[in-house]
Amino acid sequence: MYKELAAAKELLQQKVSLLHSLADTDELTGLLNRAALTRHLNQQMGSSRSSENAFALAFLDLDGFKEINDAYGHDVGDKLLRLVAKRMAANLRTHDIVSRFGGDEFVVIMQGNLGDSSAMDSLDRLIHQLSQPFHIGSLSLSISASAGITLYPQTEPIASDQLIRQADQAMYQAKLTGRNRVCMFNLDKELAQKGQHQKATEIQAAIAEHQFELYFQPKVNMRTGQVLGAEALIRWNHPTQGLLGPASFLSDVSESHQGVELGRWVIAAALAQMGSWHDQGRNINVSVNIAGYHLQHSSFVEELALMLAKFPMLRKQQLELEVLETNAINDIDQVSIVLAACKNLGVNISLDDFGTGYSTLGHLKVLTVDVLKIDRSFVKDMLSSQGDLAILKGVISFAQAFECDVIAEGVETLQHGQRLIELGCEMGQGYYIARPMPAVDLSAWTDAWQQSQYENKFKFTARAAGNKG
Repeated sequence: MYKELAAAKELLQQKVSLLHSLADTDELTGLLNRAALTRHLNQQMGSSRSSENAFALAFLDLDGFKEINDAYGHDVGDKLLRLVAKRMAANLRTHDIVSRFGGDEFVVIMQGNLGDSSAMDSLDRLIHQLSQPFHIGSLSLSISASAGITLYPQTEPIASDQLIRQADQAMYQAKLTGRNRVCMFNLDKELAQKGQHQKATEIQAAIAEHQFELYFQPKVNMRTGQVLGAEALIRWNHPTQGLLGPASFLSDVSESHQGVELGRWVIAAALAQMGSWHDQGRNINVSVNIAGYHLQHSSFVEELALMLAKFPMLRKQQLELEVLETNAINDIDQVSIVLAACKNLGVNISLDDFGTGYSTLGHLKVLTVDVLKIDRSFVKDMLSSQGDLAILKGVISFAQAFECDVIAEGVETLQHGQRLIELGCEMGQGYYIARPMPAVDLSAWTDAWQQSQYENKFKFTARAAGNKG
């Protein structure tokens, strides 16, 4: 009786083990199925983060399998998948795990702390084996595979499904770059993109909560002292970090919807401030910086026209669009059309940071701009660098040849201003003249400049101008 019970118990255990095995096995290929893979990953990732449990996870997708399936039928397709599974198992180490994730997708866990190069080498060898012909009856079938790899553990906690998604993303990159190859998931790039997305979301909220503000840096004629206007410069009144300049956040929304929306806000805010000054009896010209991707937005000209229409009391020439030279060159024909449309609206156009890109006389001829703006990098060292001085002379000559005004950024000393005037560039802006300031301070600064500041800062120039008069 005891022997019979023991035999029955053993048979039951065998059946239970078989059922578990069947539940974990892909019916077609005999590999682990998706559910078993997920359970194994969760167990291994949950046990420890030590290097003893490190592994590389690869996601493979067959290239051209659908075409074979469509051409020869599902029976041949199924046989091909079995052969692929067999070849994969034969070309991996005994302690590696291979599973069929679904369709013609496979996931491989390569045990051990392999590192980027070792994991790539192992998968390259496997990919090469899979590219060799498969024989089914009289058919000789050739396919390839694209694979993506990610490594574990990582610097941040991660779930098993996220790990698989990383390898999947890298696999799609392999397909995009030509198929039959392996790509490593770039964790640093992923973290950077997450950071950019988070910053973009934060900027979107900051726009809604009115945390942005325009500062204004005056532009003057350094020979006569005339205040020509001001450049609008965005600032972020961050609730925890204080006042932030554009360099700390604009790159995070470059080429994005938030970047375009922020550009719209700058134009609208500048026009609103110009309208406020107009009501106070002051007509101040303002220039705003326009990114190339915003300028080439399909509705840019239409939106600009609508914003200008809200301030009929302003002369359209009071607004100037400063376009980065390098951005303009990305698509010279399209930019030329957009700028021509903007000029038809009445606004002025300035080519900013002139000399830093690859502009030619032909570009200047196509882009009919009103002002060339010399980049501060050339002004900074003009007193000591013959190369920068030569570039300055060249830009001033270009401006004269194309009947453009020219203005220099980065005027930081009296000597900079005097030398620029001698070269034929009378218009300037920079810290020696004035630092960027809130809108509320500009009127008082203008009055003080006209009353005494200009005479104090440019007294030799001012007296010379007076003697000539």
